[in-house]
Amino acid sequence: MSLQKTLQAVNILGILCQIAPTAWHIKRRNYMALSLFFTLFVGQLMMLINASVWGGDDFETVWDGWGYCQLAVRVLSALDTIIMCCSIATIRALCLILRDGGGPVRSWKTVTAELLICWGFPILFMALTVLLDVGPYALVKYQGCIALFGESWVMFIIYQLRRPLLGIIAFIYATLCIYRVYKKRKDFRDILATSNTGLNTSRFTRLLLHAIGVIMIVLPVNLTVFVIDLTQMIWQPYSLYDYRHTSLWDDEIYRIDSDRISWWLWIYLPISLLTFIFFGTGKDALVMYTSVIRKLTFQKEEIPGVAELRSRNRYAPPDERLFREKPRRRNRFSWFSKSSDKTLPFDNMGEPVTVSVTSFKALDSLDSPTTPVNTDIMSNVLEVEKKV
Repeated sequence: MSLQKTLQAVNILGILCQIAPTAWHIKRRNYMALSLFFTLFVGQLMMLINASVWGGDDFETVWDGWGYCQLAVRVLSALDTIIMCCSIATIRALCLILRDGGGPVRSWKTVTAELLICWGFPILFMALTVLLDVGPYALVKYQGCIALFGESWVMFIIYQLRRPLLGIIAFIYATLCIYRVYKKRKDFRDILATSNTGLNTSRFTRLLLHAIGVIMIVLPVNLTVFVIDLTQMIWQPYSLYDYRHTSLWDDEIYRIDSDRISWWLWIYLPISLLTFIFFGTGKDALVMYTSVIRKLTFQKEEIPGVAELRSRNRYAPPDERLFREKPRRRNRFSWFSKSSDKTLPFDNMGEPVTVSVTSFKALDSLDSPTTPVNTDIMSNVLEVEKKV
């Protein structure tokens, strides 16, 4: 398989891995995860287009990408930044849930703060990279459009410094969240149950491990690139006027026919696979798949609990032992706490006898209309009272 077809297959596989997790998180309204999935989808779609257009043998004569590449170089240069910011926002939200036993109430302010963390800094970064352009863009075989940035101290602050800075922030939040989970491990389930977020232990764990996994994939690569670029960087003075008047702006688009593939062409497939493993193979995902299959096959979905009610209400022939006559037992008199000291002889019923009754408190409950009363017993009690 050629390198072009390999890149196409890798990006198509990565896009397919995003379908199920995206559908599930749309139902959960998890805007941070959706921002991450949207970034992965757009980035891999652009890389698929780049490999398809500029990965063939006609690289030198194919379309120069004018109009498309102006947008593509901004997006592709900020992909790793958006991914890191989305992961940081996810871990921050999980930390807030464990902070005060439930975290803040989810409202439009909370959603706005989450979206600002995911998109605020990346959009600012993409806007500032305009100050670094020394040419429109360049075309590299298999990779497509790449930005042309001048090397200076401004580039170090705007472009290079973000990588270790985001890594430090992500490491602090991940450490803090793991510490809070360990500290409140005894009340962990109760905190999630009262958080009003719809999270249980499984969902919380998957979100946390996925965010940490994404950071562990992107951060080492970013730090390695940062160290390499820092050692090879030429510290030239910055001049926006000089950057805007280079020959690259007037000449034809610079093309580089090289078989070397940049690191960011391969890093997003492991993230997509990790996303599918965490959010496309769980119990919630299986329920979603079952629902989709039933809708596609025009099957009616069962109402939850109907199967259990049907199993309980199934007709069964009555047991014959229920209709057999049981031997009658003599009812014992139990209204009093203690029975009388002497029993009445049946042969001397007409003579007065002395009976010591210890308690008649149980008779007070006989006034209730719901208390079953034996009239024969009551008449005997009244006769005993008169003789006493």
